[in-house]
Amino acid sequence: MRKFLVTIWMFTLVVTLFSCGPRVNVKGYFLDIEERTTSISFSVEIEDPNEEITGNVVAELVDVKTNTVITYESLDQSNQSNSVKFDGLDNKGDYRIDVRATIGRDSIVIISHDVNLQSLLTVTVNTVEDFMAMGDNPEGNYVLGQDIDFSGHDFISPFENTKKTFSGTFDGNGFTLSNITFVSSSGNIGIFAYVSTGTIKNLDITNVKIGSQDERMETQNVYRIGILAGHIIDHQAIIENISINQAEIYVTSNSTYQFYVGGVFGDLRSVAKNITQNNVEIDVLTTSYAKVSVGGIAGLIGEKGGLRQVNSNANVTQAIIGDYVDISTKAWNINVGGVVGDFNSRLSRGFQDVIHSGNIHVDLDFGTPSGQKGTYDVFVGGLTGRSYGQIYQALYSGSILVNHVENEFESEILKSFYVGGLSGHYESNLIVDHAVYSNDQQSIAINASTDSKVYLSYTLGVNPIALNHEFGYIGNGTLIKNDSAYTEVKPSPIIDTLDGYFTSEFMTSDHNE
Repeated sequence: MRKFLVTIWMFTLVVTLFSCGPRVNVKGYFLDIEERTTSISFSVEIEDPNEEITGNVVAELVDVKTNTVITYESLDQSNQSNSVKFDGLDNKGDYRIDVRATIGRDSIVIISHDVNLQSLLTVTVNTVEDFMAMGDNPEGNYVLGQDIDFSGHDFISPFENTKKTFSGTFDGNGFTLSNITFVSSSGNIGIFAYVSTGTIKNLDITNVKIGSQDERMETQNVYRIGILAGHIIDHQAIIENISINQAEIYVTSNSTYQFYVGGVFGDLRSVAKNITQNNVEIDVLTTSYAKVSVGGIAGLIGEKGGLRQVNSNANVTQAIIGDYVDISTKAWNINVGGVVGDFNSRLSRGFQDVIHSGNIHVDLDFGTPSGQKGTYDVFVGGLTGRSYGQIYQALYSGSILVNHVENEFESEILKSFYVGGLSGHYESNLIVDHAVYSNDQQSIAINASTDSKVYLSYTLGVNPIALNHEFGYIGNGTLIKNDSAYTEVKPSPIIDTLDGYFTSEFMTSDHNE
């Protein structure tokens, strides 16, 4: 990466003006210049000891061939240092950065820098060192040339902070990244921690550890965790043909803001396709009243995000051990799904062709102190904990257990538990289309205090919109509330056989049977 530290590169121009008044000196400095394939970022410092600058100070991006200003950014003279970024540049273009100030009646260029963007040529990644070096150019194009074993390396993502958000391309070429052990809890956590408009495809991942059963990772200021990526922040990102095998996430959070954890993504804002996951354990412990969303594939999926063609096996455990630091009105919001904790997609068929198996276990000890008031909402479902988006062609098999520890100080707390074999709470105005909970020899059970509201179902804990859904359950499993058999208020449809039930090729193909 062409990164010019102030101790190495410093550009200074002293402007001397001769007029009727005294001599004028203005100094400018470029600091921390980062030139990438299609962008440049830098900081600017201006020294004006005699306060001779009389007007605006701007950083201009100049097309050298035509000597015209393409764009500019005004600088705040009250700040000692201004950070500037120009992106969307033509990699083959010829650019210059001018910092211009108004001194008297004249507009003067204080300092200039000729831009040299990095090459767009595809780089082959063959070693651990090659992989980590991608952080020097997160806009680059990369292809995996062979399997890479990270044994013996403490892993910190090369894209661990927002200044190194991955926006390039990475083609795994069918090769494998293996034996990755995360040691850092700074920033969002994932192999590709932050992804904006990047492309990640054709990649196998095996044996990944984010914490362990014996030693959980204590997260500090971490809001999003996923094996592939903590945060896919842009709907233009392309994620496809990803396989994850043998992975475990054991994390603890005391966040009072938000906490999203998924087997593949913490927070997904684009559509991910062709995702395979097997033998994954997710175990999350939270001690404070953040909004928590945990899922086998994703903790949270945003409005323009989605999942299509997913075959997944993962066990999900969520525990709450409340640790209050003050007494005030608190709102707990817990979303736990076999696939997605909180599914917010507004796309038609945003959740499409998904097969998931695995057990869900939720333990809730809110630790409510005397005098506490608030609302506690818990959403648990085999596919989604809570869903604002459509579910289309999907199958879940596994057991669900929710345990709530009764507390004598919760009499003024409004507690609601929504538990369903498909979704705890379905709030989309689109129909659930061909979705099944398979519960042969399995159960959905909840133990909750008698002053709690409990919504329990083989399919949807709550469906507030009356629609002609096509869903149901198959098998001879049971619903259990407080150790007794439970009968649904509105019986879910029973599916006699899955032969011919699904209509998509993905759901009926041999490898999914």
